[in-house]
Amino acid sequence: MRATLSILKKNLNNSNIARDDMNAFKNNLIYKSKYIKPLNPILCTQFYIRTYNIDSNATIEIKSQAQYLDQYDNIALTKGKLKSISILAHKSTMNKKGLQNLLQLKNHKDFIDFFENNYIRCCLNFEDRQKREINLMPLFHYHSLLSINKAILSKEKSGDLQFGSSFYVSTNYSWKYLNFTKFQKSLSKIKLIYSPYSNKKYYIKVSQNIYDTLKILTNALRLKEFIK
Repeated sequence: MRATLSILKKNLNNSNIARDDMNAFKNNLIYKSKYIKPLNPILCTQFYIRTYNIDSNATIEIKSQAQYLDQYDNIALTKGKLKSISILAHKSTMNKKGLQNLLQLKNHKDFIDFFENNYIRCCLNFEDRQKREINLMPLFHYHSLLSINKAILSKEKSGDLQFGSSFYVSTNYSWKYLNFTKFQKSLSKIKLIYSPYSNKKYYIKVSQNIYDTLKILTNALRLKEFIK
């Protein structure tokens, strides 16, 4: 009988320890989810990344013209200011060339080929008033951005984007793929309008003073000089 009670007491103590461990684990998860940013699923593993803070007054605004959005399509509708640019290079492609970081790539003879073949990309990082990150990452690096700059230079107030502009857009690390085919211009902003074939009726407005930044990102030689 004593042996049985001893075993029960031991098991009870072990269960209390296990319960304490579980509570500590839960508290740790709550702490992490509250104070640590989640991993960015697109940027965290595929690319070598170098981020540069920039002093810019360029802004972005994300809105929706849909009356009803599925819960899985929701991204925060917000506006923010450009804070930094991330330059990315595809890891597996670089590794095949014996390269391990962007500074090595910068001086490599195949830099322009990497750029032309979309192995070098960028991500424009904005921040809103709630300190949430807004990321704009072109699907096809310079074509999507070049479309915006050509529209800014256009004398037309509205029209088709020359190449179309496809982006991964995130607000607070919730990523969506959005495709834009048309533009409208006001005095200081350019509005990218969703594709008529898309069921995600978002639009994006960016200030036209983003032109100089995009000029760097859409030219291989300018970008090469920019990377430090």
